[in-house]
Amino acid sequence: GELTIKSKKGEEPYGMTVLDDDDESILICYESGVARYDKAGLLLGHVKKDTEEFSFPSDVCKLTDGKVLVLDRNGFHLLDKSLLFIKTLKENRTTDKSGSTDLFCSLAEDEDGKILTLHNRFTGEPSLTRASVFIFEMKNEEFQEDVKVIPLEPLIDEAMAQLEISDPNASMCENLR
Repeated sequence: GELTIKSKKGEEPYGMTVLDDDDESILICYESGVARYDKAGLLLGHVKKDTEEFSFPSDVCKLTDGKVLVLDRNGFHLLDKSLLFIKTLKENRTTDKSGSTDLFCSLAEDEDGKILTLHNRFTGEPSLTRASVFIFEMKNEEFQEDVKVIPLEPLIDEAMAQLEISDPNASMCENLR
C-alpha cells in the first residue's frame, strides 16, 4: 500500500530503503536525520553516526550484503546490518575551490554490487547545471579509486529536443535536469 510519513518537524522525506524481507522496516532520510519505521509507519527509532545525527542526509541504500549506505552532506557512511556505524567511505564535498557547489545526492546499487550516485554541479544558473552518474566499486568496505563517470547532459539535451522544450529554465526542464 501507500504510506506517507513526515517527520515530527513536518519534514518531507528525501530518500528511503526497505531493510529486510522479514519485518519490512524502512529507513527514511529527512533534513534532520535518518529514522526507522515499521511497515505500518510507526517510528522505531533514529539511526545515528556513532553518537551524532547525520548531516542533512539525502539518500539511503540497503546493499546486497545487508549493510546500509547513508549519503549526507559530509559523505558516504557505511553501517552494518544492525545499523551501527562502520566508517565514512568518501567525503561529499559541497563546495570546490572556485566556490561552485559540488554534491552527490542519491544512491543505488546495481546488480553487480557497484554503487551509483547522482552528482550535480550547480553553477548558479539552472541552464548551466551539470549532472553525471558516478559509479563506485566497493571492495572490503572501501571505495576503489577507479570511478566511472557518465555525463547526463547529452541525454538531457536529447530529451529536451524530443519534448520540444526550448526554454532551459522551464519548470519541466528543471525537473528533467
